Amino acid sequence: MATTAGHQAVAHDISDGLSSPRDILVTGPRDSGIGHDGPISIERLDSETLGALAIRDGFDLENASTALRMPSSGAQVEGASIRIRGVGSPMLQLGIDPAVALYIDDVFRSRSGMLGGDLFDVESVEILKGAPVSRAAMSSTAGAVRINTRKPQLGKHEGQIEADWQSNGAKRLRAMANLPLGAAVAGRISGFRSRGNGVTGDFWHPARRQDNLDRYGLRGQVRFAPSPTTTIDIAGDISLVDESCCASIRLNGYVPAFDGSSHDRPAPRPSWRKTLINELQRSTVSDRGVAIKAQIDLGRDLRLTSISGYRNVHSRTWAEGDFTRAAILGIDTLVDIEALTQELRLSREVAANEPRPGWTIGAFLRREQNRRIRNYDWGADVPAFFPPSLGAAPGRGAVDDLSQKFESIALFADIDLFLVPALRLQAGGRLDVDRKSGRGRFDQSVLVALPRVNDRFDAKLRKTVPSWTASLRYAPDDTISTFLTYSRGYKAGGINMAREGAGLAGALTDPVFAPETVDHLEFGLSSRFWKDRAAVSLSLFLDDYHDIQNHIFMPPMFYVSNGPGANVKGVELGIDVRPAARTAVSLDVTHLDARYGWGTDLGAGGGDVGGARLGWAPDWTVALGGSTRIPLGRGDQTLFADGQLMWRDSYRAATNVSARYEVPPTWLLTLRAGIEWGRYAISAWCSNCLGTVYPEVIFNNPVDQRSTGQVALESYPGQPRRLGLTLAARLGPLDRLVVGR
Repeated sequence: MATTAGHQAVAHDISDGLSSPRDILVTGPRDSGIGHDGPISIERLDSETLGALAIRDGFDLENASTALRMPSSGAQVEGASIRIRGVGSPMLQLGIDPAVALYIDDVFRSRSGMLGGDLFDVESVEILKGAPVSRAAMSSTAGAVRINTRKPQLGKHEGQIEADWQSNGAKRLRAMANLPLGAAVAGRISGFRSRGNGVTGDFWHPARRQDNLDRYGLRGQVRFAPSPTTTIDIAGDISLVDESCCASIRLNGYVPAFDGSSHDRPAPRPSWRKTLINELQRSTVSDRGVAIKAQIDLGRDLRLTSISGYRNVHSRTWAEGDFTRAAILGIDTLVDIEALTQELRLSREVAANEPRPGWTIGAFLRREQNRRIRNYDWGADVPAFFPPSLGAAPGRGAVDDLSQKFESIALFADIDLFLVPALRLQAGGRLDVDRKSGRGRFDQSVLVALPRVNDRFDAKLRKTVPSWTASLRYAPDDTISTFLTYSRGYKAGGINMAREGAGLAGALTDPVFAPETVDHLEFGLSSRFWKDRAAVSLSLFLDDYHDIQNHIFMPPMFYVSNGPGANVKGVELGIDVRPAARTAVSLDVTHLDARYGWGTDLGAGGGDVGGARLGWAPDWTVALGGSTRIPLGRGDQTLFADGQLMWRDSYRAATNVSARYEVPPTWLLTLRAGIEWGRYAISAWCSNCLGTVYPEVIFNNPVDQRSTGQVALESYPGQPRRLGLTLAARLGPLDRLVVGR
């Protein structure tokens, strides 16, 4: 989406704006270039674009990119997946590494759900597509998402406060302050508080609502610059979530007579957004960590960078396991994650046409341990559904206790060579050494309908795998650039961290699954023309996945297993035009042909699904955006308006291949309009303005089936329509401003 700004964009980005009304900010998915990650397609979304598209938290990002999907099926630690160009890692599996790596301020976050926090005081979000090999901290096969927060500014007093009032009674308050603490030291603190009523109605309890909003977060940073060549950034953050999440919506149309009535009744329409589950879902998450980044310029264009991070995440979710009015099964899950990462990098950066070679050498260490305890509790209605011979009685039925330890070490290097004027070659490689151990212990006192598995398992994984990349980049001037890249990407193997990993009782099962690799080939082109008033970018890509890690359903169990592979090919096109000085329009198009390899069996009696489309991979996604600024002639007053209409082709909202999981084409409209004057701004906005009802994830209800064999389908829906009013103020030099004056 293209955005324009004639001056500071107070409504969503008070401290920065585009430097000139004639600037075109190209944030479409095809911003192809050579930078920290070499020639690779990078989509850059700055804070101006995030505000224009009503992006409030990480899960809203899929509305800003035609290549990004972020389906979620429950609490954010376990139930989320980041997918780029149709590929991502399975949900609900702590034993699997992400296919799309997540970084916040260059610190790797091991769980996709950690992206769900508020995106306030953020400088930019970068979406890297393809397998970044030699300059990425963590190996991944489909790409990466990077969130870059604003850093403390030396010698500068500034502040910002922003308040949102949204539909469903939601309120958000965000604030930031930057304070000099000395000639070479500055601090920055930012925080948010969000509360709101539930967006999902309760069919059985009309006065109760689910999926509410109740979270807050705080981030503090200190920057030391003891010399012109040294910068040290220290950051710490904490966020807490305590919400009713996440309620499913029935898709097909009946309510079984579980309440003693003699007949089934029509279920509420999905558009009513009412759940049929009987109990209030709960989710609490505590996420905290610290990071230190140090950069030292050693002279002769050499830079030494050290990035250290520590993270501790604790979550607890209570979910109804039967998705009906009957009190049959409750699932109480506790997850603890503790992670330490360290990256060390020495690099020599050179300009695009400089004859000298540039290079990077580095190492990355990751140590992590996690534990998941899951309690299965039978409800008061279980005796009515199962015979006494199965021990069907209310109370604790089973306990799964799983734990895992990681240690990953990677060595990487690349070189950037000048060949002839305007033509450079970049080549690199890395060596990953992964060590993992996992254990499971299972108390299976009263299983009733749960499958009996072996009482325990212990497993280890040791793997050393190389990966590599080579790229050519041709840039005759600053208006045109092309690249051709080949990468051999890698994602570590793992251990099935679920009760299914132990195997059915008496059967020998290996819970270990193998690494996933990809051969990635991409051609990219970007150009600016019409006196820099227009830009176009194009990417053609082909990804051939090997041993792809699939989420397999073998009733009644789920587990991860390597499939033969998958093939993804496609094209991405981005066009940005500024027809007038303060107006910009954009068009982004992504076409995907993402299919399972022949010989893939996802279980559930589906047989070979080779040639079928991957889940969450629409053939076409198109976004048309626009932005305008209208000065009012009084110097510091400007009207602004932004909008985007996104269309997604039909897609399958599940891993399993079946027409019942297909989602029809969807339209998503985002609008914002307001006025800014001096330090203040007010805007009205809406996201999903058309009120489109669409499921993010579809699955079979495990209990409800009619005598005809019709399967009841549940879904976790996408974002509902949101209407909002935002007030923002820049607090100026804090030592001179009298608040409320």
